Amino acid sequence: MAVCAVSVLVATALAGCRGPTLADLEAVAGDLATPPGWDQTGDEAVADCDDPTESCPRVVRSYSVPGDIDFAATSRVLVAGDDLEVTEPPLQGCGVAPEAGCSLRARRDDVAVRATVTDTTPDAYTVSVRVTEYVGP
Repeated sequence: MAVCAVSVLVATALAGCRGPTLADLEAVAGDLATPPGWDQTGDEAVADCDDPTESCPRVVRSYSVPGDIDFAATSRVLVAGDDLEVTEPPLQGCGVAPEAGCSLRARRDDVAVRATVTDTTPDAYTVSVRVTEYVGP
């Protein structure tokens, strides 16, 4: 009986140490505003990963953005008005027609939001917005 009680206590303690759930991440993703001119092209929610290098759970939204829209200015609209704090502003050179790799990072408590330019063409660029557990700077 004592072993059972200890097991319940350990399980309860471990449950308190877990990060945000997929529902928590989806709630934060639902609060994000779509910047003007950005066209959402995909939405993915992953509860469990087979690949240990991936962070799970996670929510990923994809956007197609015309190349003449300033990434640095419009990506901040994602978190404007929310209680997300911008922790990493876009890198220099991430304005109009940004290069792949330009990124903005924000956080709310234990949730991180990262908007990253993942692909570019002469006329447009693709942005991936990933919502995951915040694991530090």
